[in-house]
Amino acid sequence: MKGKYRIFYITPEIAPFINSSANANISGSLPKILKNLGHDIRVMMPKYGVVNERKYILRDVIRLRDMSINFADKSYSVNAKSAFLPDSKVQVYFLDHPQFSERDGIYADASTNLTYEDNIDRFVLFNYGCVQTIRNLHWRPDIIICNNWPSIFFPLILRHELNQDEFFKNARIIFCDHGECRNVELDLEKILNAGLPAVKKDEYKVTSDKVGVYNIAKFACNAIIYSKQKNGLDDLDSFEQFISHGIDYQDWNPEGDEKIAEKFSPEKIHLKTENKKIVCEDFNLEYDEDTPLAMMVVDDEEQADKLTDLLEIFKKLNLQVIIVGDSSVRILDSMNKEVDKQVRLKIDPSIKVKHQIVAGADLCLLLNQESGTIESRFLQNLKYGAIGVIPEDLIEGFKPETRKILDNLPLWGKYNSGEMKTLQATLDALLKEYKDHDKWQKSIQEAMKIDFSLMKSGEQYTNLFNSL
Repeated sequence: MKGKYRIFYITPEIAPFINSSANANISGSLPKILKNLGHDIRVMMPKYGVVNERKYILRDVIRLRDMSINFADKSYSVNAKSAFLPDSKVQVYFLDHPQFSERDGIYADASTNLTYEDNIDRFVLFNYGCVQTIRNLHWRPDIIICNNWPSIFFPLILRHELNQDEFFKNARIIFCDHGECRNVELDLEKILNAGLPAVKKDEYKVTSDKVGVYNIAKFACNAIIYSKQKNGLDDLDSFEQFISHGIDYQDWNPEGDEKIAEKFSPEKIHLKTENKKIVCEDFNLEYDEDTPLAMMVVDDEEQADKLTDLLEIFKKLNLQVIIVGDSSVRILDSMNKEVDKQVRLKIDPSIKVKHQIVAGADLCLLLNQESGTIESRFLQNLKYGAIGVIPEDLIEGFKPETRKILDNLPLWGKYNSGEMKTLQATLDALLKEYKDHDKWQKSIQEAMKIDFSLMKSGEQYTNLFNSL
């Protein structure tokens, strides 16, 4: 089974439809790379209430309407809608059912932050919906990639209930852990009540009333992939692999980016200045070659809690800042778009505007507490010559390749997220470096030349497919 493959990619989140985790970012980029490598790939996720159907042009599919799903003496009627991953030909299917579409949250209530009690029921239904969707499409996959714990029920269904089914006979199953799944344990009683009695098997090493996601994947899958180096992963079993994930140069490359005003490269770094001038004009900021422009992303309430301290720090520095905010962060609604003479707020910018801001920024202040997300943002910004300022407590969660990049970078900043005064000291030091424009430009030219392309990851996945 070598060459090009039919790949069914199952995931609870995909960026940009949902943009809340490392899993969402990887699920939004890796399928496009696999498609470009010649594989036939189709992706599926739940249709949550927060997915903007109009913006992403979700369409009904006649053969996927009113699908009947029956399991564990229960019957459900579901639909699957279709769209494309932006800027690609990758087909995405969205399982539409009230348990997903009538709620604003993904795993928890958006207003209370309380985890949904029926999450296991919801995602068992989602996985059965995935089975029925590809059946109705008459599209038989060679490889099934299951991302994160909500997709672990798919291999259970295939290995125990459909193990004699000709449709899935030759399918190889890969489980991908982009976070902490190795240590996740699920409530056994809830799994049984949801309709998966096969999980009682001895191979799953059920202890007490919990069953580990890792133990299920070890028994029911052909391979396990980790995308982040973790403690305890030094000695991997033969079916486990570590595959690092870079960034998608189709989306994030200033040399061919149609979303920015002036394309630029390390050899044409002077054109980055033109992007900065345009961004300053668009945001009513006075361009000054001696004043660096910083971008900061605020997309959750924990980050927003630091805004007061951050604004006080910015006032003390010769620095202009554009805060990119998420409308779900309530405190941002009460802030003026022009916070003061040197700070601007942009809520829910388009992808194009995000690219334009990064192309003009000299610095990018990163606050996100999800290390996978902050890592990919750091690499994206670096490709555009925007130097990252990172919480030092998150660096240990970065991939070894990224940490090696940090070790060799001539210019970047870190701070203690628990002591904001350390951020001021870090920014102060970087502002002093910025005064030497020639040295600063040489530093960002060196950084932009580093290769951290996602294409390498796609090739590693393909090698794995060939070995199964």
